[in-house]
Amino acid sequence: MIEDREQVQSLLTGLTILQVIKALYPHDLKWLPSSIEAAFDFNMGTDKVRLGLEQGREPADIVHEWRADEKSFISEREKYLLY
Repeated sequence: MIEDREQVQSLLTGLTILQVIKALYPHDLKWLPSSIEAAFDFNMGTDKVRLGLEQGREPADIVHEWRADEKSFISEREKYLLY
């Protein structure tokens, strides 16, 4: 049961679920057709997440790397914010 929704790491949870499904059904989880692959990459904002999962990387490592990129982006965008 979720008691504090602010503490839920939904991205990590979702990627972990995908990792488990991939481990349980390695021949059934496919990114077909390519439009699904493109949609996943678009929603993630990068292809690094999908490629990391395909390479067997740990979801926590993927999220950690993404968070580092996010911090860099937030700092870079500051000079462009008008309000």
